[in-house]
Amino acid sequence: FSTATVEVEHQWVFKTSKDVGYVHMSTIEQAGHGGPLAVAFQATPGSKTEGSDTQSIYLKLSKDNGITWAPHTVLIKPGFTQAVWGPALSWDKANEEMVLFFSASVPENERGKGRSYPGGNIYITRSNGADLLKNWSTPELLLGFRDKQHDDGKPVSKVTANKPAVDGLNWLLPFWSEAHTKGETGSSCAGVLLSSDGGKSFTRSKDCLESKEAGWLIENTISFTGNGTALQFFRTKAGHIWQSFSTDNGASWSMP
Repeated sequence: FSTATVEVEHQWVFKTSKDVGYVHMSTIEQAGHGGPLAVAFQATPGSKTEGSDTQSIYLKLSKDNGITWAPHTVLIKPGFTQAVWGPALSWDKANEEMVLFFSASVPENERGKGRSYPGGNIYITRSNGADLLKNWSTPELLLGFRDKQHDDGKPVSKVTANKPAVDGLNWLLPFWSEAHTKGETGSSCAGVLLSSDGGKSFTRSKDCLESKEAGWLIENTISFTGNGTALQFFRTKAGHIWQSFSTDNGASWSMP
Protein backbone atom coordinates (compact mmCIF):
# COMPACT_ATOMS: atom_id res chain seq x y z
CA PHE A 1 0.00 0.00 0.00
CA SER A 2 1.41 3.34 -1.04
CA THR A 3 0.71 6.69 0.62
CA ALA A 4 2.30 8.67 -2.22
CA THR A 5 0.33 11.67 -3.42
CA VAL A 6 -1.12 11.38 -6.91
CA GLU A 7 -1.67 14.67 -8.68
CA VAL A 8 -4.72 14.74 -10.93
CA GLU A 9 -5.83 17.46 -13.31
CA HIS A 10 -9.38 17.78 -14.60
CA GLN A 11 -10.09 19.06 -18.09
CA TRP A 12 -13.37 19.16 -20.00
CA VAL A 13 -13.43 17.49 -23.39
CA PHE A 14 -17.05 18.47 -24.09
CA LYS A 15 -19.99 19.88 -22.13
CA THR A 16 -23.69 19.49 -22.82
CA SER A 17 -25.62 22.68 -23.51
CA LYS A 18 -28.93 23.90 -24.90
CA ASP A 19 -27.47 23.15 -28.35
CA VAL A 20 -26.29 19.58 -27.57
CA GLY A 21 -28.21 18.08 -24.68
CA TYR A 22 -27.01 14.46 -24.73
CA VAL A 23 -23.57 12.82 -25.01
CA HIS A 24 -22.63 9.20 -24.28
CA MET A 25 -20.36 6.25 -25.19
CA SER A 26 -17.00 8.02 -25.44
CA THR A 27 -13.91 6.30 -26.82
CA ILE A 28 -10.29 7.52 -26.76
CA GLU A 29 -7.24 6.55 -28.80
CA GLN A 30 -3.84 8.06 -29.61
CA ALA A 31 -2.85 8.47 -33.23
CA GLY A 32 0.44 6.59 -33.13
CA HIS A 33 3.46 7.35 -30.95
CA GLY A 34 3.40 11.03 -30.04
CA GLY A 35 0.36 11.78 -32.16
CA PRO A 36 -2.79 13.62 -31.06
CA LEU A 37 -5.36 12.12 -28.72
CA ALA A 38 -8.69 11.47 -30.41
CA VAL A 39 -12.02 11.20 -28.60
CA ALA A 40 -15.25 10.17 -30.30
CA PHE A 41 -18.73 10.02 -28.74
CA GLN A 42 -22.39 9.98 -29.69
CA ALA A 43 -24.23 13.27 -29.25
CA THR A 44 -27.69 14.67 -29.96
CA PRO A 45 -27.87 18.22 -31.32
CA GLY A 46 -30.93 20.16 -30.23
CA SER A 47 -32.23 17.49 -27.85
CA LYS A 48 -31.60 15.57 -24.63
CA THR A 49 -33.11 12.41 -26.12
CA GLU A 50 -31.07 9.26 -26.67
CA GLY A 51 -31.74 7.75 -30.07
CA SER A 52 -33.04 10.90 -31.72
CA ASP A 53 -32.72 11.00 -35.49
CA THR A 54 -30.22 13.85 -35.02
CA GLN A 55 -27.89 11.69 -32.91
CA SER A 56 -24.42 11.90 -34.47
CA ILE A 57 -20.84 10.85 -33.74
CA TYR A 58 -18.52 13.71 -32.83
CA LEU A 59 -14.71 13.68 -32.97
CA LYS A 60 -12.37 15.91 -30.95
CA LEU A 61 -8.57 16.11 -30.94
CA SER A 62 -5.96 17.21 -28.41
CA LYS A 63 -2.32 17.88 -29.32
CA ASP A 64 -1.18 18.52 -25.72
CA ASN A 65 -2.06 15.22 -24.02
CA GLY A 66 -5.62 16.20 -23.20
CA ILE A 67 -5.06 19.63 -21.62
CA THR A 68 -6.87 21.48 -24.39
CA TRP A 69 -9.24 20.20 -27.07
CA ALA A 70 -9.90 21.57 -30.54
CA PRO A 71 -13.51 22.20 -31.63
CA HIS A 72 -15.40 19.05 -32.56
CA THR A 73 -16.24 17.83 -36.00
CA VAL A 74 -19.32 15.77 -36.86
CA LEU A 75 -17.62 12.61 -38.07
CA ILE A 76 -20.64 10.37 -38.67
CA LYS A 77 -24.05 11.67 -39.70
CA PRO A 78 -24.33 12.69 -43.37
CA GLY A 79 -25.98 9.81 -45.23
CA PHE A 80 -27.57 8.34 -42.08
CA THR A 81 -31.15 9.50 -41.49
CA GLN A 82 -31.50 7.82 -38.06
CA ALA A 83 -29.34 7.67 -34.93
CA VAL A 84 -25.72 6.47 -35.02
CA TRP A 85 -24.23 4.71 -31.99
CA GLY A 86 -21.31 3.24 -30.07
CA PRO A 87 -18.15 4.71 -31.65
CA ALA A 88 -15.01 2.64 -31.07
CA LEU A 89 -11.67 4.14 -32.13
CA SER A 90 -8.62 1.95 -32.80
CA TRP A 91 -5.19 2.94 -34.13
CA ASP A 92 -4.01 0.64 -36.94
CA LYS A 93 -0.21 0.56 -36.47
CA ALA A 94 0.48 -1.40 -39.65
CA ASN A 95 -1.25 1.13 -41.91
CA GLU A 96 -0.76 4.20 -39.69
CA GLU A 97 -4.41 5.17 -39.78
CA MET A 98 -7.24 5.60 -37.31
CA VAL A 99 -10.15 3.18 -37.57
CA LEU A 100 -13.66 3.85 -36.28
CA PHE A 101 -16.34 1.21 -35.75
CA PHE A 102 -19.95 2.26 -35.09
CA SER A 103 -23.55 1.14 -35.56
CA ALA A 104 -26.48 2.87 -37.22
CA SER A 105 -30.21 2.50 -36.63
CA VAL A 106 -32.50 1.12 -39.31
CA PRO A 107 -36.23 1.79 -40.00
CA GLU A 108 -37.25 -1.54 -38.44
CA ASN A 109 -36.02 -0.51 -34.96
CA GLU A 110 -37.86 2.79 -34.70
CA ARG A 111 -38.88 3.61 -31.11
CA GLY A 112 -41.37 6.28 -32.09
CA LYS A 113 -41.47 9.26 -34.41
CA GLY A 114 -37.96 10.61 -34.82
CA ARG A 115 -36.37 8.14 -32.39
CA SER A 116 -34.78 4.66 -32.58
CA TYR A 117 -33.56 1.86 -30.34
CA PRO A 118 -29.79 1.27 -30.12
CA GLY A 119 -27.92 -0.16 -33.06
CA GLY A 120 -28.92 -1.69 -36.36
CA ASN A 121 -26.06 -2.18 -38.83
CA ILE A 122 -22.34 -2.19 -37.92
CA TYR A 123 -19.87 -0.14 -40.01
CA ILE A 124 -16.16 0.63 -40.27
CA THR A 125 -14.52 3.84 -41.54
CA ARG A 126 -10.83 4.79 -41.78
CA SER A 127 -8.86 8.02 -41.65
CA ASN A 128 -6.97 9.05 -44.77
CA GLY A 129 -3.93 11.25 -44.20
CA ALA A 130 -2.51 13.11 -41.22
CA ASP A 131 -5.55 15.34 -40.59
CA LEU A 132 -7.96 13.18 -38.56
CA LEU A 133 -10.72 15.77 -38.91
CA LYS A 134 -10.93 15.30 -42.67
CA ASN A 135 -10.87 12.70 -45.44
CA TRP A 136 -12.34 9.63 -43.75
CA SER A 137 -13.37 6.75 -45.97
CA THR A 138 -16.99 6.05 -46.85
CA PRO A 139 -18.42 3.81 -44.07
CA GLU A 140 -18.31 0.12 -45.03
CA LEU A 141 -20.99 -2.29 -43.79
CA LEU A 142 -19.55 -5.11 -41.64
CA LEU A 143 -22.69 -6.76 -40.24
CA GLY A 144 -26.22 -5.93 -41.27
CA PHE A 145 -29.62 -6.00 -39.59
CA ARG A 146 -30.53 -9.07 -41.68
CA ASP A 147 -27.03 -10.46 -42.24
CA LYS A 148 -26.97 -14.23 -42.81
CA GLN A 149 -23.89 -14.44 -40.55
CA HIS A 150 -26.29 -13.85 -37.64
CA ASP A 151 -29.19 -16.25 -36.93
CA ASP A 152 -29.42 -17.13 -40.63
CA GLY A 153 -30.51 -13.62 -41.43
CA LYS A 154 -33.23 -13.19 -38.81
CA PRO A 155 -33.51 -9.42 -38.29
CA VAL A 156 -32.09 -7.92 -35.09
CA SER A 157 -30.19 -4.73 -34.25
CA LYS A 158 -26.43 -5.02 -33.71
CA VAL A 159 -24.59 -2.57 -31.44
CA THR A 160 -20.94 -1.60 -30.85
CA ALA A 161 -19.21 0.02 -27.88
CA ASN A 162 -15.57 -1.06 -27.51
CA LYS A 163 -12.55 -1.28 -29.79
CA PRO A 164 -11.10 -4.54 -31.09
CA ALA A 165 -8.47 -6.59 -29.32
CA VAL A 166 -5.48 -6.79 -31.65
CA ASP A 167 -2.76 -9.45 -31.80
CA GLY A 168 -0.80 -9.06 -35.01
CA LEU A 169 -3.19 -9.61 -37.91
CA ASN A 170 -5.91 -10.98 -35.62
CA TRP A 171 -8.58 -8.44 -34.67
CA LEU A 172 -11.51 -9.33 -32.39
CA LEU A 173 -14.29 -6.72 -32.42
CA PRO A 174 -16.98 -7.22 -29.75
CA PHE A 175 -20.62 -6.49 -30.55
CA TRP A 176 -24.01 -7.46 -29.20
CA SER A 177 -27.55 -7.63 -30.54
CA GLU A 178 -30.72 -6.18 -28.99
CA ALA A 179 -34.24 -7.10 -30.05
CA HIS A 180 -36.81 -4.45 -29.08
CA THR A 181 -39.48 -4.41 -31.78
CA LYS A 182 -41.87 -7.11 -33.02
CA GLY A 183 -40.01 -7.14 -36.32
CA GLU A 184 -36.75 -8.20 -34.65
CA THR A 185 -36.80 -12.00 -34.46
CA GLY A 186 -33.06 -12.62 -34.17
CA SER A 187 -31.34 -13.51 -30.88
CA SER A 188 -30.35 -10.91 -28.29
CA CYS A 189 -26.81 -12.13 -27.64
CA ALA A 190 -23.14 -11.11 -27.59
CA GLY A 191 -20.82 -11.93 -30.48
CA VAL A 192 -17.45 -11.10 -31.99
CA LEU A 193 -16.44 -9.98 -35.48
CA LEU A 194 -13.16 -11.64 -36.47
CA SER A 195 -10.42 -10.50 -38.82
CA SER A 196 -7.29 -12.48 -39.65
CA ASP A 197 -5.98 -9.95 -42.18
CA GLY A 198 -5.47 -6.87 -40.04
CA GLY A 199 -8.99 -5.48 -40.34
CA LYS A 200 -9.41 -5.78 -44.10
CA SER A 201 -12.28 -8.27 -43.83
CA PHE A 202 -14.45 -9.66 -41.01
CA THR A 203 -16.54 -12.73 -40.28
CA ARG A 204 -18.72 -13.47 -37.26
CA SER A 205 -17.70 -15.84 -34.44
CA LYS A 206 -19.42 -19.23 -34.23
CA ASP A 207 -20.92 -18.38 -30.84
CA CYS A 208 -23.37 -15.61 -30.02
CA LEU A 209 -23.48 -15.82 -26.24
CA GLU A 210 -26.62 -15.74 -24.10
CA SER A 211 -27.36 -16.30 -20.40
CA LYS A 212 -30.73 -16.31 -18.65
CA GLU A 213 -28.92 -16.02 -15.34
CA ALA A 214 -26.98 -12.93 -16.41
CA GLY A 215 -30.13 -11.33 -17.87
CA TRP A 216 -28.24 -9.94 -20.84
CA LEU A 217 -24.66 -9.77 -22.10
CA ILE A 218 -23.92 -6.35 -23.56
CA GLU A 219 -21.19 -3.72 -23.96
CA ASN A 220 -18.64 -6.54 -24.21
CA THR A 221 -14.91 -5.82 -24.25
CA ILE A 222 -12.02 -8.13 -25.18
CA SER A 223 -8.30 -8.42 -24.45
CA PHE A 224 -5.62 -10.92 -25.39
CA THR A 225 -4.02 -12.28 -22.21
CA GLY A 226 -0.58 -13.02 -23.63
CA ASN A 227 -0.76 -16.82 -23.52
CA GLY A 228 -2.84 -17.36 -26.65
CA THR A 229 -6.13 -16.84 -24.82
CA ALA A 230 -8.64 -14.02 -25.34
CA LEU A 231 -10.73 -12.85 -22.39
CA GLN A 232 -14.12 -11.19 -22.83
CA PHE A 233 -16.10 -9.25 -20.20
CA PHE A 234 -19.80 -8.33 -20.30
CA ARG A 235 -22.15 -5.91 -18.60
CA THR A 236 -25.17 -7.82 -17.23
CA LYS A 237 -28.41 -7.40 -15.28
CA ALA A 238 -27.18 -9.80 -12.57
CA GLY A 239 -25.24 -7.25 -10.52
CA HIS A 240 -21.90 -8.70 -11.63
CA ILE A 241 -19.53 -8.55 -14.59
CA TRP A 242 -19.47 -11.87 -16.45
CA GLN A 243 -16.58 -13.32 -18.47
CA SER A 244 -15.80 -15.78 -21.25
CA PHE A 245 -12.60 -17.21 -22.77
CA SER A 246 -11.47 -18.16 -26.27
CA THR A 247 -8.43 -20.27 -27.21
CA ASP A 248 -8.95 -20.13 -31.00
CA ASN A 249 -8.57 -16.41 -31.73
CA GLY A 250 -12.21 -15.66 -30.98
CA ALA A 251 -13.87 -18.23 -33.21
CA SER A 252 -15.55 -19.92 -30.24
CA TRP A 253 -16.06 -18.93 -26.59
CA SER A 254 -16.64 -20.64 -23.26
CA MET A 255 -20.03 -20.38 -21.56
CA PRO A 256 -20.08 -17.02 -19.70
